[in-house]
Amino acid sequence: MIPLAGPTASARRPLTIAVDVISAGSGLKPGAGGMINYYEGLLGPLAKCDEVARVLAFVSPTNGSLGIPSHKKIDIQVCHGLREDRFTRVLYEQLVLPIVLYSWQSVVSRVPTYDRLGRA
Repeated sequence: MIPLAGPTASARRPLTIAVDVISAGSGLKPGAGGMINYYEGLLGPLAKCDEVARVLAFVSPTNGSLGIPSHKKIDIQVCHGLREDRFTRVLYEQLVLPIVLYSWQSVVSRVPTYDRLGRA
């Protein structure tokens, strides 16, 4: 369908892409801005890529699947224990999320702070 740049698909293993949806915080609420459209526009096309085996969308318990398109390759992972306040969310993103991403062995992490954790 939609090719990714780089070596041919046969030369690479399928990708697991992790996306941090919790960083949007209160911006991911109906009527709060464009974050819902942003995630729909990002995750939908990623799931359609042949090279992508799975997209992991890490979401807060309060927002759930809001902004996440329905697709068989998209898995919603609720970050249990995450509260709505910014301080707790930032702590979770800095301390807990890197460990969670590592345990899922995602190849690409679309989390600005954690891009270095991806594996080739």
